[in-house]
Amino acid sequence: MSNPTMTIINRDRRVFIVEYVAHPPVDKWHPDEPREPMVKFYDHTYADDQPGIHSRFGPLGQYVADYYVETLLTGNQDHGLCLNGGVPVWQIDRSSMMVVRMWLHLMEDRT
Repeated sequence: MSNPTMTIINRDRRVFIVEYVAHPPVDKWHPDEPREPMVKFYDHTYADDQPGIHSRFGPLGQYVADYYVETLLTGNQDHGLCLNGGVPVWQIDRSSMMVVRMWLHLMEDRT
C-alpha cells in the first residue's frame, strides 16, 4: 500500500508532492531509534510520470527533504518552510504550509 500524498504549488509555481509516512522503515544506521511519522517533500518538476520526461527520479519527483510530523506541528506555525537554502525555489510559502499542516493533522487523526 502506498503512502498518502498531497500536491502543493509554491509562489514560484514549483509543484511539490508531500508524502505522509506513518511507519517509516528502520534506519540501518540507527536501528534502535523510535520510528516516528514523517513527511517527505519532492520536487515534481522531473517526475517520471510526466509525458516526455525520462529522469532518474521516481513518480513523485526529486526528493528534497523530510521532517518528523511532530516537528512541523509544534511551536510557531505561522511561517513557511525552507526545504534547502541552496535552491531558492525549494521553499514552501506560509499559506501552503498552513494547508500542509491541516492535512498532517488529518493524517495523524487517521493513524
